[in-house]
Amino acid sequence: RRHGRLPWRETLEPAIRLAAEGFLVNQYVSMMFVSSHARLARFPESRRTFIKPNGAPYAVGERLVQPDLARTLTLIADEGAATVYRGTVARLIAADMARQGGLITEAELAAHHTLVRPAHTATYRDVHLLGQLESSGCPTVIEALNILAGFDLAGPGFGSVAATHLVVEALRRALVDRLRHLGDPDLAPTPLHGIVSPDYAARQRATLDAACATPAIAPGDPWPFEPTAAQGKPARSGDPGESQTTHINVVDRDGAMVSLTSTLGGGFGAGVIPAGTGILLNNAVTWFDPEPGAVTSIGPGKRVMSAAAPMILLRDGRPYAAIGSPGGRRVMSAVAQLVVNLVDFGMGMQAAVSAPRVHSEGPITEISNRYPTATVAGLERLGHQLLRREDSLAEMHFARPSGIAIDQTTGRRQGGVFQFTPATALGVD
Repeated sequence: RRHGRLPWRETLEPAIRLAAEGFLVNQYVSMMFVSSHARLARFPESRRTFIKPNGAPYAVGERLVQPDLARTLTLIADEGAATVYRGTVARLIAADMARQGGLITEAELAAHHTLVRPAHTATYRDVHLLGQLESSGCPTVIEALNILAGFDLAGPGFGSVAATHLVVEALRRALVDRLRHLGDPDLAPTPLHGIVSPDYAARQRATLDAACATPAIAPGDPWPFEPTAAQGKPARSGDPGESQTTHINVVDRDGAMVSLTSTLGGGFGAGVIPAGTGILLNNAVTWFDPEPGAVTSIGPGKRVMSAAAPMILLRDGRPYAAIGSPGGRRVMSAVAQLVVNLVDFGMGMQAAVSAPRVHSEGPITEISNRYPTATVAGLERLGHQLLRREDSLAEMHFARPSGIAIDQTTGRRQGGVFQFTPATALGVD
């Protein structure tokens, strides 16, 4: 309503058609069905929707049709998104919750409201980064990039021991800070602005040794850089993050950009479909800390900490790129490295997405087996504790980023999609 040009119903039509007419299952989706078969079989509606009558999972080339989901999407097209919270769909969800012993009521659905926040703007080299600070992965991406801003990465080049070492050390500091300090700022003191402060990054950068790894680095103290009056230092613990997440980037002919991450949480979310809706429920409650006293402890009205880090990049005040990724906490390391690849190493979007990556949030650093042996050996000599990981369809250790960049001279769009899982870059005149 605020930014779009297409009628509401028209935007829903392709999704309605795919649900009603079905789509052919590919190898990746079939693999997901097989790996989640036991979980989906536990729940009648999920079993009816995603498992064939003979008990077998859908195979490659078979058509999956979801009539209940098509009906729900049609209701959303006719009644608006509010039907999910205060209409027909809400009543179906609440009724099934009551039958199955669930905890969500119709009144609780009606109390839902969407938070709209202005984007936070940070700077890396000659690029402005726009992202959402609250309950997202963007502050961690920004902290890592703020730390790296004080080093020359372009000189040693991508894949060099020197540049990779600096990237690992910056990511480790940003991620251990996240696990220690961040949570829902509406319900607990959270040093969001301290975390993204360039001055705080300078302090963290001073702890980094260009010639020696620091696998056991402790979290820093961003509170002196937090402008808010209410300060405190609640503990928090981490979670494994999302595994059933989708990211999409869109750029229109005028350069308007959307970077959108949506997640169900674990594989097929909770595995539960409320009868008559076709909607899979998420399992995001698992991202809370079950122990009391932490900033992410489970509690009423709390928002979970999501690793999602959709970002818009501007160059000279003009739209430059839309980027993001699924992949749990590895989303943040992937998006940070995507920015470094674009800005420091001058890669095109596909090359930036396809490049091998690292991930570190503690003593162990995971590194793609596509890095040269000499780089791995050099990092180990600096003291890095490395765990080599395979990049393949079945192994997703480093998230699955995508992006669209606009050539600032020609206006040409360049798409990039993760090469090991099904993803599409599509341009339409």
